[in-house]
Amino acid sequence: MPMRLSILLSAVLLTVAVPGQNYHVPDNQANAGTCNVIPFGYSPLSPYSQSRFQMKATAADLGNMTNIVTGLGFAPCLSGAARYDSIEIVLDHHPAGVPLGTNFASNLTPAAVTVLAIPDHVWHLTADTWCEIGLQDFFVYNGVDDLVIQITTVGGAAPGGFYRGSRQRVYWTASTGTAPATGTAGIGAIKFEVSMLTGDVSRYGEGCAGGLGAPVHTLSGTGQLNTTVDLDLHNGRHYALA
Repeated sequence: MPMRLSILLSAVLLTVAVPGQNYHVPDNQANAGTCNVIPFGYSPLSPYSQSRFQMKATAADLGNMTNIVTGLGFAPCLSGAARYDSIEIVLDHHPAGVPLGTNFASNLTPAAVTVLAIPDHVWHLTADTWCEIGLQDFFVYNGVDDLVIQITTVGGAAPGGFYRGSRQRVYWTASTGTAPATGTAGIGAIKFEVSMLTGDVSRYGEGCAGGLGAPVHTLSGTGQLNTTVDLDLHNGRHYALA
């Protein structure tokens, strides 16, 4: 466990019993609803290739308690690989019950935490399930404010849309360019899963082609404590170390 997380977790445990829990917003139906390509893109250079997107979870959505966000999952409508020239996710607190404004920066504070920022990201999706996007950092949630999630993608291309609900969203999309200061407010934010101190598994990246083709990893399991995760390698060299 990274030293920063270990120290912080110890401090939180002194003040509140922190349970591992997955919360789903607005519901736990990962295979129902309208499919929408914002903010994860659809095809290269489509009007959705570049995007900035914000949505919120309420304190009630997240159990009304202090906890630590360690993962985010989303529910794709189709299976396949989603590819990004870059992807960034930022988390922050937002006043409870206050709608998001159309100015992206005004919905964030200096205390906002970038939990994912990665170039050349390949995210393997399985339809109709919660797919963990893979965070690089954690976020300490105070249990009182709303949680705002900002997702920015460049060169986004996914096999299809993601299931959405009826929560507020603020968004901008284009085929090229960078996000302006303001976006469009509307209803129809994508559904999402917030993992608080729980394990998960997902598959990322792609192998380089070798003599037997591109090596492929497959895995199964939940990543939860006291369970087994199986990892298999395909198209590797015969009788070679892996």
